[in-house]
Amino acid sequence: PCHSCARRRLRCDRSRPTCHKCTGSGFSCPGYDRVFTWIQGGLVRTKSPCLKGHGPNLTPCQTLFGDGSTTASSCSTSRLNAPFVSHIQNLSNLQLPFCNIDGLTLQYLKHFEYRVCQDLVAHDHPGSNPFLQLLPLAIQHPCILHIIVANSALHLSNITQPPRMAMSRSTPSRSASKDSQGKSALTQALHAKQAAIQHLRFALDDAKSMSRELLLAAVLFFINFELIDLGASDWQPHLRGAGRLMMLLSQVDGNSHMTESQRILFDVVISDCFIYHILGSTLSPEWLEYTRHYVNLFPILQRTETYCYLCCPTAILQIILSTSQVSVPITSMSTSDPGATEALRAEATECASLLLRSALDFDVKGWISDLGAASLNTADQYSREHVAFAHRAAACLYILQAVPAARARSPVSGDELVADIVAHLSHVDERNQHFKATAWPSFVAGAETRDQDSRWWLLGRLLAAWEVCPWGYIFTAVDMLQKMWEIQDAR
Repeated sequence: PCHSCARRRLRCDRSRPTCHKCTGSGFSCPGYDRVFTWIQGGLVRTKSPCLKGHGPNLTPCQTLFGDGSTTASSCSTSRLNAPFVSHIQNLSNLQLPFCNIDGLTLQYLKHFEYRVCQDLVAHDHPGSNPFLQLLPLAIQHPCILHIIVANSALHLSNITQPPRMAMSRSTPSRSASKDSQGKSALTQALHAKQAAIQHLRFALDDAKSMSRELLLAAVLFFINFELIDLGASDWQPHLRGAGRLMMLLSQVDGNSHMTESQRILFDVVISDCFIYHILGSTLSPEWLEYTRHYVNLFPILQRTETYCYLCCPTAILQIILSTSQVSVPITSMSTSDPGATEALRAEATECASLLLRSALDFDVKGWISDLGAASLNTADQYSREHVAFAHRAAACLYILQAVPAARARSPVSGDELVADIVAHLSHVDERNQHFKATAWPSFVAGAETRDQDSRWWLLGRLLAAWEVCPWGYIFTAVDMLQKMWEIQDAR
C-alpha cells in the first residue's frame, strides 16, 4: 500500500503514481517508494549517505515557510513521509543543498512532482514528463523554486474543495474547504508567489542571474498560478511578459548550451506559452501583436506535440490563429466607407472559407499514426485521436463564430459540428488521461449549441474536468457559458 493508507490502516487501491483513495479524500498521496527521513545531518535514505548542504547559497529556500531554525534537521518525520523521491535520488550525485530546504517546501515539491506535473502534459508516463526537469533547476534558482511551490500549494488547496460542489453552478468558495488544510495551503501559496515575484524582479534586473529560457519558465508558472486560482485571475500581464521574452528567444538559437532533456523542457515551455497566446487570440486581438513574431516557433510546436497537454495538432492551432487574424478587420470595421467595409467582409469570408476547408481536410488519422509511431501506445492513440477530431471540429466552429458570413458557404452546419464534437468526446471519459484536454472543444461547442440536452452534457463535462484537473479556469469557462446562454435565450 501507499504510505498514507498504511499509516491510516486503510486498504489501498494501489493505483500509480498516486493512490486514488488518498487524492479523493483530500490527502496528498506520498506514493510507494522508500521513505526518506531527517536526522541531525540531514535527509537520508537507508544505506545512503546524507546529502551535503551548501548553506548560504540557499538562504531564500530556508525561509520559505520558516526561518533557519525550522530547516530540515528540526522537521518532524511525520510531516516528511512524502518527499519527492526519484529526483532526490537523481540529484544526490550533484551535491545539491536539499538539507537546507524546510520540510513543508519538500512536501509541496513532492506534490508538484506526483500531481501537478500530471496536469501539464498529455500523459505522465515514467520518464516522459519534461517538467520534472524543473526540480533540479529549482534548487539552483529561488525564483523557480518559489513559483512552483506556489503552484503546488494552490493546486493542493483546490483539491480540498468538497467533491461535486461544482454542481451548485457557482464558483466554489474557499470557505468550503474540507478542513484547514485548504486555507493553509492557500496562504502558503500566496506567500510563495510573493517571494517568487521578488526573486523575479531581481532576475530581471540582473541579466546574468537567469537565462531567458529560465525566465520564460518562471513566467509560464506565474500564468499557470493564475489559471489554477479560483478567484479573479490576472494572467494577462504575465502572458504579455512571456510574449516579450518569446520575441527575444525567437530571434536567437539559445539551445546550443543545453542538454537534450533541458532542450525538451524549454521547447515545451515555449510551446505552452505559444498555445496560451493562440487561445488568448480567440478572446482578444491583443495577443495577435505577439504571435506575428512567432512564425519560426511553429517547428517547436510540432516537436512537442507528443507532450502537449492540449493534444491539438499544430496544423489546427495554426488554423485557429489564422482565423483570429482574419476576424480582426471585421470586428474593427468602420461604417464610414460602406464600399471598403463590404470589400473587407468579402475578403475575410473568402479567407475563412479556405481555412474551413483546410481544417476539414486535415488528416487526423495520419497525424496520429505519425505521432504514435514514435511514442504512443494503442490506448493513447485511440483517445488522442478522438480528442484531435474534437479539436478539429471545434476549430471549424470557431471559424463560423469568428466570421459569421462564412456560415452561408460552409459545407457543414454548426449543429453538425457540435454533434461531431459530442460524439468524439463521448469516447474520452473521466478515467482517461486525455480527459483534461477536452475543455476547449467542450466550451466552443457549448457556445454554439441551443439544444438544452447538449448544453447540460457539455456543462457536465466541464464540471467533471474539475474533478480530474482542479484548475480555476474551468469555472471561468462555466461562468462564461452560463452568461452566454442567458443572453442567447433572452433573444
